[in-house]
Amino acid sequence: MSNETKHTPGPWKLFKKAGSCDLRVDGYGVICDFMVDGPNEEMDVEAIANAHLIAAAPELLEALHAFMIDPNVSKCLSVNLDFVRAAIAKAEGH
Repeated sequence: MSNETKHTPGPWKLFKKAGSCDLRVDGYGVICDFMVDGPNEEMDVEAIANAHLIAAAPELLEALHAFMIDPNVSKCLSVNLDFVRAAIAKAEGH
């Protein structure tokens, strides 16, 4: 599996504004817009939480790759490496 980045490089930054959140990257501008004008406040909270999760994606992927470099660390933590590999593959679109 290649570590070559095919997605917009991070860090991704979330900017909240009335009715939406923008996901922006320096040098790329807005890469995603999240509408948060739901019919109730619960939907707004969920949309913003989803936006925060997506904004963290580049760092999460980088952390998984770093974890996979040293198999002794993963064995020590008793982590299922197939789960980690699957998460990396999903994030990279494989």
